[in-house]
Amino acid sequence: MKKATLLFILFLILPFSGRYLQAQQVAVLSNAIGGAKKKVNVWVYFTDKGGNLAEKLKKAENNLPKNAIKRRRKLKPTGNIAVFNDLPVESNYIQKISKIATIRYASKWLNAVSAEVNLEDIEQLRSYSFVKRITGVRKIKAATARGVKSINLQNKSLFSANTTLYNLNYGSSLKQLEQIGVPEIHDLGFTGNDVIICVLDAGFNNLEHEVFASLDTIASYDFVNNDPNVDDQNIDMGTGNHGTMTLSTLGGFAQGELIGTAYGAKFILAKTENTDSETLAEEDAWVAAMEWAESNYGPDISSTSLGYVGFDNGYIYDTQELNGEVSAISIASEAAAAIGIVVVQSAGNSGQGSPTTIGAPADADSTLTIGAVDSLGTISTFSSIGPTGDGRIKPDLMAMGTAVYVADVTGNTYRRANGTSFSCPIAAGTVALLSEMAPTANNVQLIEALKMSASNANTPDNYYGWGLINLPAAYHWLINPHIYHSPHENVTETALPFIIEAEVKSSYAPILSNPKLFYRVNLGAWQQVEMASTFDQFYMAEIPAPNENSEIEYYFQTENENSEVKLPSDAPNTVYYFTAGLPISGISHLKYNDISIFPNPTSKFVTFKFRHPKAEILIYSSTGQLVLERHTSSIYTISVKSWKSGVYYAKVKTGGEVFTQKFAVIH
Repeated sequence: MKKATLLFILFLILPFSGRYLQAQQVAVLSNAIGGAKKKVNVWVYFTDKGGNLAEKLKKAENNLPKNAIKRRRKLKPTGNIAVFNDLPVESNYIQKISKIATIRYASKWLNAVSAEVNLEDIEQLRSYSFVKRITGVRKIKAATARGVKSINLQNKSLFSANTTLYNLNYGSSLKQLEQIGVPEIHDLGFTGNDVIICVLDAGFNNLEHEVFASLDTIASYDFVNNDPNVDDQNIDMGTGNHGTMTLSTLGGFAQGELIGTAYGAKFILAKTENTDSETLAEEDAWVAAMEWAESNYGPDISSTSLGYVGFDNGYIYDTQELNGEVSAISIASEAAAAIGIVVVQSAGNSGQGSPTTIGAPADADSTLTIGAVDSLGTISTFSSIGPTGDGRIKPDLMAMGTAVYVADVTGNTYRRANGTSFSCPIAAGTVALLSEMAPTANNVQLIEALKMSASNANTPDNYYGWGLINLPAAYHWLINPHIYHSPHENVTETALPFIIEAEVKSSYAPILSNPKLFYRVNLGAWQQVEMASTFDQFYMAEIPAPNENSEIEYYFQTENENSEVKLPSDAPNTVYYFTAGLPISGISHLKYNDISIFPNPTSKFVTFKFRHPKAEILIYSSTGQLVLERHTSSIYTISVKSWKSGVYYAKVKTGGEVFTQKFAVIH
């Protein structure tokens, strides 16, 4: 996807969020485009929706599609789930506006109409008491996929991969899925079944491709040409090369060639942009498509591989405008997220720049903005970076966007392509898989799980966001409880009890009982104390004052219906500790055994942790065969999913000593 541009007809309007068309601006604009008789396209926003809101909301709830109700109930289990944005625009307002301007589209979510109006009539529109503001409708020229490379089909071995570890043969698409943990989720039987995804793109011109043979399309509409056919037609504006390629990475399925992340999902296809010609399409097509999808089908996820920063006339958003509150597309994205839709958006292909290269609607707060990495997990040179205009971190997550394997636009051929256009649908598919695995999780919980389990979660930044997606880790993060704690400081006093506090969260399943604190003094017997709730999700417990100078060790334990969790995770091998009554020094507040191996037994990964900073690991099978030899640092994790089930022996040389410990692999 090239850097997309926008033609802003009203190029002197909206240098700031929500600015009105003032009289002097209209005059300047009139001169700029050649006279007051010229027509322009505007958004006319209204102050209200008139009438009895309570009665209208009740009626609106009854008209919601079944899946929209199901999705919204995840956010609001009881009460009316219809919202202000579900109500139609007040018909009397539309009627009055239509006497002055030609109505193009009425948006429920924006409470506005897109209209064509003479410049000289804008002042009359502004005079209506029900008109809140008037802004320009941007014209957008979407870009083709960036850096597309055709594959020499006579030399496909260049892209071959070993797929024998998995039930499906992913062919040349293996890397883009294996990198984020998708194949092992597919192996468990999850494919996005019953999850509805709305794909908004530039058309889909080769749906006859073999990769789409099993695609479950429940609806489609071309909002550029106003017909139900999203494929190319001779009279259509633009072609659908871009949408064909992006859709294949999400919903495609061709064994041995290409498998999409959520090939078992249900799809809504909306053509909203004119990608391949100079003909301009309006931003209201995207808003119209999202409202249409929600009103009729209730999608769980949307995926959009388009984004906008600049305009054809050279106008560029200033930093402050990239705050999610200026572009109508960004505002509509927020409206979709507010009713439970996971809005997945490509970060853009503008590369690194100062202060930001994130466009709209990727700048929206609740949008899940996806950047691109290569096969090694390094940020792609073209991937846009943040922050947003109001200082928020963007992108949110990363997926493969360099040399992605996609369906070609003619016949049953394939190619490699670059762009956040492709990392976006790949990521959207992981949302669908996670939603299928945790069917009662709402959009906020799904996004939180993906972010908090990603590779950069501890130090998010404006290049990688929270990092590369790790789908299995996201599932475990979602269903398991979590404990957060700031270690107790060393103290010189011993006369008072010690207050130990922790925050305990469990977003998907409630905690079964109060968390427990385990502690011991000077290597004595472990004592157990039930922690008491203080406020919200915070808990506390007391450790009695010791009788003498002491070293106190402790750890936490909690559980929900899915699992029991400890902090530190391998306690009591690793514990927190502090000293009381002893001289205070700069010692660590984590205490390790010389060696710990966890989880044990394991089926996928095993972690080795040592007291000393360096170690040599030798792992032997039960028959004495050397399986692995590594020189590593104090924490080392390896994958054992391809190992045979059985007992293994780890010989660890560290700190001048040799330790041997066994662990089990069970599949």
